[in-house]
Amino acid sequence: MYDGLNAVKNAEHRITERRKELIQMRVRALQERDSEKAGEALDEIKAFNARNPTMAIKGDTILRSLQNRGKREQGTKDGIYLQKNREFLRAEGAFANVN
Repeated sequence: MYDGLNAVKNAEHRITERRKELIQMRVRALQERDSEKAGEALDEIKAFNARNPTMAIKGDTILRSLQNRGKREQGTKDGIYLQKNREFLRAEGAFANVN
């Protein structure tokens, strides 16, 4: 039973990680305005979607990823990104800021 469960979870993990890689690849190419890499990523995404239709990567997925990446970059201070509700934690590392 455990072997079967592990096989399923390993397959799920492999597909999920590949999906993340493809999204990152496309977003990075778009941000860098590299049309060649963006096209390659799109081709790989189409192949992924054909193999995994229930986990398909759609245009809105890429758009959300672009938006979230932009928010993270804007919210990063001193090389650290914290969510707004965790911003108070920044004080924990203030001792290292020698300005």
